[in-house]
Amino acid sequence: MADVLPGALLRLVADLAALDAVALVVEEEGADAGRAAWPPEAPEPSGAGVVTASAAVDEGVTMRLAGRPADGADTGESARVVAALAGLIASDLGLRRARARAEQAAERTALLVDAGLALASEPRLDALLTRIVEAARDVVGARYAALGVLDAQGTGLSEFVTAGVDDEQRAAIGDLPRGRGLLGVVIRDARPLRIGRIDADPHSSGFPPNHPPMTTFLGVPVALRGEVYGNLYLTDKRGGPFTEEDERVAMTLAAQAAVAVDNVRRWRREAAAEGVRRAVEAQEAERARVARDLHDEAGQVLTALAVHLRTLEDEVPAGPARERVADLRASVAEATATVRELAVRLRPSSLQELGLADAVEEQAARVRGAGMPVETDLRGLEAPLPPEVQTVLFRVVQEALTNAARHSAASAVSVVASAREGRLRVVVEDDGRGFDPEAPTGHLGLAGIRERVAMIGGDLRIESAPGRGTAVVVDVGLTA
Repeated sequence: MADVLPGALLRLVADLAALDAVALVVEEEGADAGRAAWPPEAPEPSGAGVVTASAAVDEGVTMRLAGRPADGADTGESARVVAALAGLIASDLGLRRARARAEQAAERTALLVDAGLALASEPRLDALLTRIVEAARDVVGARYAALGVLDAQGTGLSEFVTAGVDDEQRAAIGDLPRGRGLLGVVIRDARPLRIGRIDADPHSSGFPPNHPPMTTFLGVPVALRGEVYGNLYLTDKRGGPFTEEDERVAMTLAAQAAVAVDNVRRWRREAAAEGVRRAVEAQEAERARVARDLHDEAGQVLTALAVHLRTLEDEVPAGPARERVADLRASVAEATATVRELAVRLRPSSLQELGLADAVEEQAARVRGAGMPVETDLRGLEAPLPPEVQTVLFRVVQEALTNAARHSAASAVSVVASAREGRLRVVVEDDGRGFDPEAPTGHLGLAGIRERVAMIGGDLRIESAPGRGTAVVVDVGLTA
């Protein structure tokens, strides 16, 4: 929170409260988390005659507003205005934190869902174990990750797969761990374990020579239906210690990993359809959770901020200051609409209530409402489909329409679904700028489409070229 508030807004505070100088200090858990001042670089006002006000921003986070009244100003009136503005600014900062959490949660959700889909699609056990640790490190944001596979007795480790340690380091370390120290605690207790400092924990048995230094630790069991397959270990989270949310995410990933391993070991090909269902359900559950968080946290903060701004606008006399407050209120209204739209996209109740065809039509209507013509022919979606296949097809169409609206610069888009000879084909096509499908890309949306279609046993083609538009073509069996 280094850039806690734009200087122009602090200048507005100074104008409204008749201050020569004003400073804002944010503290988190008692430590300085950010400062801003007007005039820029001015120290925090102190001494006789300074007016101050404090307010809570979030759990464990407070802010302090301090100002020096101008010569001849009514100190009591300045203090009153500063106190009122402190609450408004705290609401604004709280909104920023809530929005950042929502964005982080949405990003984690995408990574977690795509990781789960990737795990469920891996048929080889050795490759699956590697994917698990790599996904865990990426999703949780840890520097190192490892998966210990329990031996036949369930008291030690028979395999130990790592991520973040290169081949040269592994060779220098020597023998792989067998499940002593903190690793042994997770094996014996079969429940999550978070440690702030490994070297300070009495269960730690230290590291062998040439082992990279590690400080923080998170271990969770990889279990399914009461049977523990192994344990997932993460160390050295980037940016601070592991949190309760990290533990929850790791447990979710471990559960997905357990399902994937169980599929490979016991059912192989027969378990693929079940893996799809579980992965899709996990995706929809995570989306619904993020949608609720957006509504409960960001929505409430935005509402409170709008009320504060409305009150302030009524109190400020006509002029530039009042116009600035009105602009802020308009920005809050725009942010509220954005949050609501994102929540609706994350949790499309119309799919369950209306069916696939009407849900797709609703998405097309949203794109039309944004100014892009969309034609639909959805007769092929009248064919019966398993719920998980409907969900995947809906998400593919939703992602393709979103990409067309945001990136294609198209003048028109079409969505066509046709059923023939036991196969369903869905085509989302636009006449936009196009791109090279073979070119390397880090676009998570396209990667997600490929994973989802593969998991329901479908075929995907992305037909595009620069300047020639894009067509996303999905074929699935009607008996899937």
